[in-house]
Amino acid sequence: MKQDLVSVVVVAYNIPRELPRTLLSLALPYQQGVTADDYEVIVVDNGSPSAVSESLIAEYGPNFRLLRMDDASPSPAAAVNRGIMEARGDKIGVMIDGARMVTPGLVHFARIGLGMAPTAVVAAPGWYLGSDVQANAAGNGYTKAIEDLLLQFDGQKMGIGCSRSGPWMNRRSIHGSRQ
Repeated sequence: MKQDLVSVVVVAYNIPRELPRTLLSLALPYQQGVTADDYEVIVVDNGSPSAVSESLIAEYGPNFRLLRMDDASPSPAAAVNRGIMEARGDKIGVMIDGARMVTPGLVHFARIGLGMAPTAVVAAPGWYLGSDVQANAAGNGYTKAIEDLLLQFDGQKMGIGCSRSGPWMNRRSIHGSRQ
């Protein structure tokens, strides 16, 4: 386990459109105030019918890696646990829904917050694109096409970032005082 390394576990299931956006929001240079040596991103493919490719993950940097669970259950719990067990860092971030994006300083500020106490937990608020919360948006005419326009996503540019991640925690918060 590496001290002061943040391991971000991202669970993905059948989200080929959304996952690249999530990963781009976690990658450099979008993430500010950190280097690739400060954090790792572990994508856990929770049994997607079309597996997440290694080449996709490699596009985002040497601090990104992929785990695949072929016999996954519908619940993301086992995928989260597998990602945490494979994590190299002493600080853990969990994104249960891999179809979320984070703000440019999330990893940097999570590292600061997690350094404040041995059992610190850091959470980030959720934000939504469009004019309504996600649960109501589709019923009010919000579509994938509108989302694409809002993001102005062309494979490497993202116009608007949202955050929905957490909790982020020190490994001690998960395992008690065990290191």
